[in-house]
Amino acid sequence: MADLLLGASPEFLYYQHKPPTPLRTLHQPYFLAFAKDTHKARTTLEKAWTTQKDTHPKLSKITDLGPTETYQSFTDFTKKRDVFKVYTTEPYLVPELSDPLFFDHHLNTAEHDIPYQQRALIDLAATNQAWILDTHHQTKTLKVMVYDIETTQYQEGRNDIPIDILGYAPFTLTIKSSHDLQTEDFHFDIPTPPPHWTDVDITQTMATNVDDEIHHILQFITATNDCDILSGHNTLSFDNVHLHGRITWLLTHCHDQLTKNETDAFTTFINDQCRPDKSFHYGVMRDNLIQIYPSCFDTYIAARKFYPWLDDYRLKALAP
Repeated sequence: MADLLLGASPEFLYYQHKPPTPLRTLHQPYFLAFAKDTHKARTTLEKAWTTQKDTHPKLSKITDLGPTETYQSFTDFTKKRDVFKVYTTEPYLVPELSDPLFFDHHLNTAEHDIPYQQRALIDLAATNQAWILDTHHQTKTLKVMVYDIETTQYQEGRNDIPIDILGYAPFTLTIKSSHDLQTEDFHFDIPTPPPHWTDVDITQTMATNVDDEIHHILQFITATNDCDILSGHNTLSFDNVHLHGRITWLLTHCHDQLTKNETDAFTTFINDQCRPDKSFHYGVMRDNLIQIYPSCFDTYIAARKFYPWLDDYRLKALAP
């Protein structure tokens, strides 16, 4: 039975019912380099890299040079260009390395500004190694949890304020999907839709002090361990951010009030399940986000993508 890929970060792939798989076992960060005479330019760079890879401040960050390949031009589909891949140790080094290759080695570079997570998923999908939520024609059950937080002490710019109300509701649905890049056939079905909201058990907690808050947050993050997809509206840039910020604050300022189990659970959640990210809209950075893995589905971002003509994406405007 094929493994179901739920999500990906720049470090890991998250398969259902499996521990995170290090992404570097399947993919390495790289960008493309080319010149008027790409073969000659590659040979020159290879000589420089071979002799200076242990001492040069920039070339030492290259891990390998790929062979010369033929790519179709991005700007003129009637033309083809010879290129080669320059591999690096870390994704953030890709733009850092592209500049010295351009200025010092007279190489043009391309694909150096693609976010690594997207770069890796594209390559893995193109080589049929991984495709998010592809069940390979099998019916799979997903555990989804929708959640929302409320705070009575909200302050702009602060994400460590108390979480007064925390509500969440788990449910299941089944999916059946497949893809074929050769024929460009893509199928995604939901044979068993989620239940009506009135048939879903909703947990809603209200904290009046820090001890209550610690207990409620611990209950919630424990429930996320059994969840494939965490969902909500504006979750990535509000709920996740405030949850992450508040837990970080509790670990720092309320350490004496936390039991060892609470401290361990909060630390594991922050370090292993959460990752800071950014949101871009038409190339402009809009928000600082917190991703919670294995997968988050934010209906605010989904609505913004599929209904770009709307003026308001608040939940009350979308579902009055």
